[in-house]
Amino acid sequence: MAHSEDPPIIHRDIKPQNILVGYEAEGLRARLSDFGLARRVNPLTLLVSAAGTLAFKPPETFLDPKADSRAADVYALGVTLYLLLTDQLPYEIDPVLGWSDIRAFDKVVLPPSEWNYEVDAAMDGIVLKCLAREPDARYQSARELLDGLESWSRPNKKNRLPHSKGLSSEMSKRVLGVHTPLNQEAAKKQAKESLRIAREEGKLLEAADLMEEAFNQSPSLRERYASRVRLWRAGISM
Repeated sequence: MAHSEDPPIIHRDIKPQNILVGYEAEGLRARLSDFGLARRVNPLTLLVSAAGTLAFKPPETFLDPKADSRAADVYALGVTLYLLLTDQLPYEIDPVLGWSDIRAFDKVVLPPSEWNYEVDAAMDGIVLKCLAREPDARYQSARELLDGLESWSRPNKKNRLPHSKGLSSEMSKRVLGVHTPLNQEAAKKQAKESLRIAREEGKLLEAADLMEEAFNQSPSLRERYASRVRLWRAGISM
């Protein structure tokens, strides 16, 4: 696994859109795709610059732009699990504020069982450990999380009625990839900032990461700027 490499490779953009589910000879299989933002971490700090989709990034990356890590990938997996179990994001990041919206993490996250009556306490614990505010309190790699999931067994259905909490249609659109005008406007601002950064010496990779974030919010920008991002990652400015 990428997290077991030396130094580890982190994905930086784990989310439902990047998980492919299908059938193989052994049965149902989920595979992680789109390693376009994947990077090896610094071998000393085990960290790398933050990139990816804001709703799936942990709080430390909003405080330190170079705080992405294996624990941050685990956090993104936790957000994905939370979303699959509840049809709800644990935190809602304001796309206009973007990386500065650290106050979004001030709320207390309800356990998934508060939204889905079939979720048991053990699964609550797994998901909430992934979403722990402090990186050291999370599973420290995808392998540790997998071990936790494999030790869990599906319980019998609880004899109680499901909660009435639900997901707003507007949040559903953002979560499932329907790009709202706010997304697109924020993406245009990010693209513009990326072009500015690319003109600064030694910042081509930073510009490329920022442009990739813009692509996530407004895919129409990819057709226009994808070739430029490839050049930037090759160290070519234009």
